[in-house]
Parts: sequence; C-alpha cells; structure tokens
Amino acid sequence: MKDLAQSIKLKELILSAIKQEDEYQKEWTEAEAISYAYKRFLQEKSWEIERTSMLEAAVSWFQGIAIHIPIWDSDIEELGFDPEKYWIQLAHTFLIIQSVPSRGHVIK
Repeated sequence: MKDLAQSIKLKELILSAIKQEDEYQKEWTEAEAISYAYKRFLQEKSWEIERTSMLEAAVSWFQGIAIHIPIWDSDIEELGFDPEKYWIQLAHTFLIIQSVPSRGHVIK
C-alpha cells in the first residue's frame, strides 16, 4: 500500500510541475498535461532513449530539471521520499502514467 501511496503522490507532483510550465493551458485534462510532458521528453531525450533506455532517459530528463520538481535532497525527504530512490521512482511513475488512459479530468 505504501508503494501505491507514493505513486499517487509522485503523480500529483508531476502534474503540479506541469501546471507551472509556460505552455500549460488551464483547460487541459490530466491526460493532455501528461501527453504534453511526454512529448517534450521524447523530443528532448530521443538520442538518449536510443542509447540507453526509456527509464534511464526519464531519470536524466527529470534530473536536468525539465519540469519544476523538487531536486534537493532536503526537499525530497520533506516530501517523504528517499533521495536515493526518488529519481527512479519519479521516472517510473511518469512512464506508467503516460501509458494509462485517464478519465479526462481537468486539472484543478
């Protein structure tokens, strides 16, 4: 159950970060917001995806502050995550949620 709670928290963190992007549009659904970030990821990291893997490229993308997510260990710990596992968990969650159909909810 802890893994599920952390995944939900990471999903909300990702969605919150997307909302801070200049290109974000208020009328976007969750699926549209995730799609926007995923398309950016693919465009910005295509060469790394080919060289390594989707997961490693996603970790690199987040560590490069592609979107406004917490990056400092103290901030990560404050959110209840282990800084040693945070980046891989964040990337894994991102790759999972982009492939799961959403109910089309508008982000509030």
